[in-house]
Amino acid sequence: MQAGGPSWNVLLGRGDSRTANQAGANASIPAPFESLSNITAKFSTVGLDSTTDLIALSVAHSFGRTQCRLFSNRIYNFGDTGNPDPTLNTAYLGTLSQICPQNGSRFVVNNLDPTTPDTFDNNYFSNLQNNQVALEQLTRFTSQPAVSSLHGRVCNVFTEFHPHLCLVKE
Repeated sequence: MQAGGPSWNVLLGRGDSRTANQAGANASIPAPFESLSNITAKFSTVGLDSTTDLIALSVAHSFGRTQCRLFSNRIYNFGDTGNPDPTLNTAYLGTLSQICPQNGSRFVVNNLDPTTPDTFDNNYFSNLQNNQVALEQLTRFTSQPAVSSLHGRVCNVFTEFHPHLCLVKE
């Protein structure tokens, strides 16, 4: 894998469906604003029940991009207060404000991982611990003791989770 992550054999054909279904995807895939309990419930319906599964899937945020519209509330009007999310790292808040100005395009993209955006590594977890994550959904992991402690372990023993990623994909 060019980004440095795990690899696995992909069987011929699709295992999930033969057609695209936007409504089904919107109902099944967690939205950026969902609670941790909703995320866990959605994963559970497809057989991903453990905290390890949840953490392994969150590693996908190690690289990729997200649109300003999915996190601008954290910069400008968190919880309808007219203020930024107080948990955001102040330097990172400044960076997000520059990338996504208040009256700018909501479709500008921002790196999910501000430190190594195109590499599959454990910086996503370090960023999470340092409050440098744009999507609010991801910050909810640190509010649950079991998930938070597992995140901390992943930060130190990242390769332990490569097999879990492969199992999730099969």
